[in-house]
Amino acid sequence: FLSHFLLPTMCFLFYVCSSDSDGAARFDRTLVPHQALMEMFFENFARKKLVCKEDGDFYDLVDMKGIALNAEGHVRLLDIFAWSCGGTLQLQYLPQTVELIDVRKNEFEGTVSTHELPPSTKIATLENNLLNGSLDLRQLPDAIQYMSVHSNKFSGTLSFDALPRSLVVLNLSTNGFDGSLDLQGIPKCLKIGKMRETFYELWESRIPEDTEDQLFVNFSNNNFVGAIFVRELSFVEQKGIFNNLECETLFDRHGNSEEIIKSTEANDCSKY
Repeated sequence: FLSHFLLPTMCFLFYVCSSDSDGAARFDRTLVPHQALMEMFFENFARKKLVCKEDGDFYDLVDMKGIALNAEGHVRLLDIFAWSCGGTLQLQYLPQTVELIDVRKNEFEGTVSTHELPPSTKIATLENNLLNGSLDLRQLPDAIQYMSVHSNKFSGTLSFDALPRSLVVLNLSTNGFDGSLDLQGIPKCLKIGKMRETFYELWESRIPEDTEDQLFVNFSNNNFVGAIFVRELSFVEQKGIFNNLECETLFDRHGNSEEIIKSTEANDCSKY
């Protein structure tokens, strides 16, 4: 009962205490205890039985399911895979120390803002939900290595001009993204496959070999149209990378072009 009374008050206080120079209120999660942050995060779920006691109060942080703490007692991991929570994802309430986020298969709705991901985020897999709206890839955390929004309802155009250098996997498949694919801002070789293996390696804090200059991508099952632009034709491992897209020609920044090769093999790299 006490937490339900205090949370709105705490949220208001932290907004007021961390206003911008122009006077606009801004939420500063660094000022909020992790217990309160996680309660505010879970409060937006339609079904909270896995994080609440029978009386409706939230479990203490050390006893909460779906999270793991680091040696300092700060939240490091959020793993609520297939909880079927429903509701919305309020990423601004996740503590800044969170590195691993797995919220697949939860029926989450609404929009998400990538700039609200914790700055320590290395993995963010938001797959198999009902999330919609646009996706700003320019606001991803600098530390991120794995980003997947496979099988949602995101839409709009995408900019690839400011992807973090640390990014190893980018899975955008099975959404409603449209417009042209301009990948000239990606200074890495684009490849397909290894997503499942890479996910588990990164989850266990093991950096896969030979990934410094590679980006594993999946663009399939979207509404991209027109030509595809890349930095260098040699940067693209073509086989299957542009499957299920209404695009026929690949151009690089030097004006060179080649026909896009569609693989007849099933593209299952979006799956775990």
